[in-house]
Amino acid sequence: MADPATVRLNNYFQAQGTVTQLSCELRETPSNAAGRWTVTYKFNNNPLGSATAGRLGDAKEHAASVALRALGLF
Repeated sequence: MADPATVRLNNYFQAQGTVTQLSCELRETPSNAAGRWTVTYKFNNNPLGSATAGRLGDAKEHAASVALRALGLF
C-alpha cells in the first residue's frame, strides 16, 4: 500500500533538504452545526495545495494530494 499523501509530501521535501521551508496552515470554520477544516500546504510561504473537509485528517490528505499534483509528483 502506498504511503499517505502527507507522508509522500514530507518525504519529498526531506529528500530535497528543504523540509523546513514547508508549512501547513490549518483553519477551522463553522458550517451550520458541523465544523469544516481548511488546510493549505505552503513552500516558502507560497501555497502549493489547499483542501477543505469535515475532518482534519481528510483535509490534510486532500491538500497534500493537490500539492503533490502541483509539483508533478502525483
